[in-house]
Amino acid sequence: HAARRNYREKPTSLQEAWLFRVKQLASAMQIPKYSEKELRETLDVLEHFMTEPEEIRHVPGVLAQCGVRLVIVEPIPNSKIDGVCFWIDEGKSPVIGLTLKGDFIDRFWFNLRHEIEHLLRGDGKTSIAIDDFDAQDGTDEAEKAANYAAGDFCVPKRAMDDFVVRHDPMYSNAQLIGFSRIMKRHPGIVAGQLQRRIGRPELFKKYQVRVREIVAQSALTDGYGHEVTADKVGD
Repeated sequence: HAARRNYREKPTSLQEAWLFRVKQLASAMQIPKYSEKELRETLDVLEHFMTEPEEIRHVPGVLAQCGVRLVIVEPIPNSKIDGVCFWIDEGKSPVIGLTLKGDFIDRFWFNLRHEIEHLLRGDGKTSIAIDDFDAQDGTDEAEKAANYAAGDFCVPKRAMDDFVVRHDPMYSNAQLIGFSRIMKRHPGIVAGQLQRRIGRPELFKKYQVRVREIVAQSALTDGYGHEVTADKVGD
């Protein structure tokens, strides 16, 4: 996965409608003050949730403790948006909005880490950072930095390069499972990065499980059959 964004283009009316809903929900959340230091330290915590799909349910709460609002809103058809980062409260409180239109485990982690990198860089303060991961391979420096951080977070680049050198072009399920265990990642996360690395999107797709319903258990979610409730807004 990779993201491309054209800063010269204003958000479309569909994107603006989606963004309005994300901002509306995020503004209603009650969470602690944002701490960049705590967010950086939390990256190590997030890695512990990457072995099993069910562990993703902890992500919204952990981010909230750092002062990061994570909101899931179903995309408007043809809006061409996967994720966004922006700041509210006069640039003091960061927001990550995701559509989860591609709700496979590898895509979730890549998208999330991509938006976190934008926040850590301070992106989205002067102009909302809108990402469309179907566009692919942007040349913007902010996007390149976020893409690299996300990919390296999912599977460290040096380890992936070594795996490809040793096994390309013949890959087996046993090799993938063994490598995933060493990396302490779910096989679906590794499969997604491997597909991208060698240009074989069909490889090991059976491991790329869907996680939307798991995320929706704990994230503030609007759409996909989930209704926003007062208790979630107040968490």
